[in-house]
Amino acid sequence: MFRHFFSFQGRIGRGPIWTFLVILVVVVGIGETLALTSRPVFPNHFASASPWDVWRMVWRSGDWIALAILGTIAAINLVIFVAVLALTTRRLHDRNKGAVWLVPFLFVPRTLDFVNASIVGEDNWGWLLRVGPGNWVWALSEVLTLALWVWAFVELLCLRGSAGDNRFGPDPLAQRH
Repeated sequence: MFRHFFSFQGRIGRGPIWTFLVILVVVVGIGETLALTSRPVFPNHFASASPWDVWRMVWRSGDWIALAILGTIAAINLVIFVAVLALTTRRLHDRNKGAVWLVPFLFVPRTLDFVNASIVGEDNWGWLLRVGPGNWVWALSEVLTLALWVWAFVELLCLRGSAGDNRFGPDPLAQRH
């Protein structure tokens, strides 16, 4: 089952993607629980710091437990990132699309999220209070981000793959029957 999560070759149907998402929600839930219970290890001022600042503060403090926790979180995030890239690539193959479609489905929306967060400089819902003529570029960027996420959701998680063999391999649904 885990071979699905890290291979960039071939095709996969919607099932393994949904399985991964359920596993991811459980892993993130466990991680959040651990983060909430480790508050004494991480001071409150870490909440407003950038990830690089947190690493720098922990490194300088010499707190090896906190450094081990941050290292574990970084390793888990790297594994999740590779799995997301692999699964998305293989799902795109099932839809008869190349990995170049990772750009509009993953990288552009994520980049716009980071840019928009730096423009707003506050929580994700602060824009509701300030949308107006002066923020039209930012608002348009938010709409574009949402449109790309919805398009990716429908394309990758809702639509059936191409029927029969395609240039990326045999139909994964045909192999099960």
